Amino acid sequence: MATTVRSSSARKAEHLRINLQEDVSSDSATGLDEFHFRHLALPEI
Repeated sequence: MATTVRSSSARKAEHLRINLQEDVSSDSATGLDEFHFRHLALPEI
């Protein structure tokens, strides 16, 4: 278990370092901009 926690912490630290120090931007679209949802709020019960 301790090894798993250490490796998870190391992966998280590396992920944060990459996002803070390297250019990770992308011009690719996800396709989610094609979807439009109508908000239909439910009345309070």
